[in-house]
Amino acid sequence: MAEHHPHTHKHDAQHGHGHDYAAANKQYFDENIDMFERPDIVDATQRIAAAMRERYASAFNAESTTVLDYACGAGTAVSSATWSSSCVKSIFGVDISQGVVDQYNLLASKHELSDKLKASCVELKADGRIGNSTKQFDIVLCTMAYHHFGNPEDVTKILASFVKPGASLLVVDILAISNKADVVLGDKHRDTVPHQGGFGEDRMKDMVTAAGLVDFEMGGLISGLVIDGHAVTPFLARGVKPL
Repeated sequence: MAEHHPHTHKHDAQHGHGHDYAAANKQYFDENIDMFERPDIVDATQRIAAAMRERYASAFNAESTTVLDYACGAGTAVSSATWSSSCVKSIFGVDISQGVVDQYNLLASKHELSDKLKASCVELKADGRIGNSTKQFDIVLCTMAYHHFGNPEDVTKILASFVKPGASLLVVDILAISNKADVVLGDKHRDTVPHQGGFGEDRMKDMVTAAGLVDFEMGGLISGLVIDGHAVTPFLARGVKPL
């Protein structure tokens, strides 16, 4: 399960103003790994995981479901991983921060979940390759990370290439207050969060559709969530790879 303020990857580095959000996020999370144990992050991760599991219960099978968790974060996801060990066969996490990945794998080992959970600091390629290998998953997941990506449209296309036919891309992020993308997170994370106001349904639908996915749906996931002093409403968006 991904966590708040996970990370962009090399594909997200460019945006229209010359600022490298990927590099900024990598530096930030390399230096702040302990943030994943903050009470608000722990609460958000656990509540989002439970709500997602309930919303799409039929998509999770402990014997067969493989998950790609993009911008996977560290610590909290593993510490509260009972949901994953009971609901999926395996989770492969990807993150831009090697320190975060190391922490993820250390805690997976500590909780005796290394057979199910593994993270890597590796580049995802647009043709469905991880490094030199081609692989697809039953669920491709990205949780509370889209607002960090300089170009979420490109990220969506990359992630869609890893979805098996008939399987789903699930995206959880901050619901925009309005289509004008009012500022939600404030100036504190200006260097690492290009999409301060979150995302509206129209933009998410456009991104998912442009990535070749169908059967788009989106709705609020949980309410009353406070992260870093900001009240936010996470949404869950879904797109399905055509058969």
